Amino acid sequence: MARHLLLLVHGMGIHDDSWISGDDGPVEALEGAARRYVYFQQHPLEQQVEFVPISYDRVFRNIVTQWQANATSVTSLPNNTLGSALGWLSNAGATEKNFWWTHVADVALYRCFPTYREAVRAAVMDAVVTAITPRVGAGDTNLSVLAHSLGTSVMHDTLHILGSRQTLGGKPNAFIATNFRFENVIMVANVSRLLQTDDADGQPVYKSIVRPGKRGQADSYCQRYLNFRHEADPFTFPRMFDPEGWDPQRYKNELIRHYWQPNIHDVSHYLLNPRVHIPILRALTTQKAITPDEAHAAINPDHFPQIGGSFDFAKKVTALAERFESLKQKLGENPTTAVITEAFAQYASAVQEAA
Repeated sequence: MARHLLLLVHGMGIHDDSWISGDDGPVEALEGAARRYVYFQQHPLEQQVEFVPISYDRVFRNIVTQWQANATSVTSLPNNTLGSALGWLSNAGATEKNFWWTHVADVALYRCFPTYREAVRAAVMDAVVTAITPRVGAGDTNLSVLAHSLGTSVMHDTLHILGSRQTLGGKPNAFIATNFRFENVIMVANVSRLLQTDDADGQPVYKSIVRPGKRGQADSYCQRYLNFRHEADPFTFPRMFDPEGWDPQRYKNELIRHYWQPNIHDVSHYLLNPRVHIPILRALTTQKAITPDEAHAAINPDHFPQIGGSFDFAKKVTALAERFESLKQKLGENPTTAVITEAFAQYASAVQEAA
């Protein structure tokens, strides 16, 4: 049997195709977590899952470089689209400025500019179709997606378009929802509702087909939907992804509370938590892969305490959590792009100071 194909979609920032395989990347985090359990010691995860990176960062790089060379051209855009988002940069610290240009500008581009948004969706759709076409042609249905941060919004939008268009490239769409669906859509630090846009191709997240359901349903595009957010992650709370009425047998929404590194928004930090990696590992292999006793032991505070790392780091957690809570309050319920981008940069500053 072919390995389960897992498409990994990165968040904001600079990523090449090697981003999934670094020591602090999601593949090592999942494989390292799997090795703790008996089943995976006998059946290694890498023998059961094929990891495929989906990158869209290259779409942003050239324009960000041009903007950085001449920031005044950004503030003079029609309708001052990003002027207010950049006004604070003149007084920002070096960390915040650097993080804006290397990471947060991606968020602003995707949310504010339809041209770049469409280019990102087209690039991601092409990569997805290229990866899954041989599998679908062979009758393989073991196909899943794991997206993080900005990638949750990008992938949500792309999947809705892929699953709802009648044609692709002038030909009948083989991946329309009534004919095809993913086994799992896994969203980590889900900002798809925060960044949703009103455009011709997009669809608000609660009205889209990116939801779990039975095979053949035109209004669903996966068998299961797993959603994970951290209690202190500021960017998962405004316009929180919290749908009502979804089948609890097919939809899992997990709130987690661990602090093992300053950057709690990082995908690998999420994956450290047994409440995150256990349902993911089971979904990608078999529900029997991790026994109830193993799961109970893994989440026991004696084995996985809320605060990891050194005693010095433990002393910093309270102050760090307070800064993240302050960012939550600043973001509010319905933040503008300016507020979102500034908050991301201030988050980076807090993380660096705590590291």
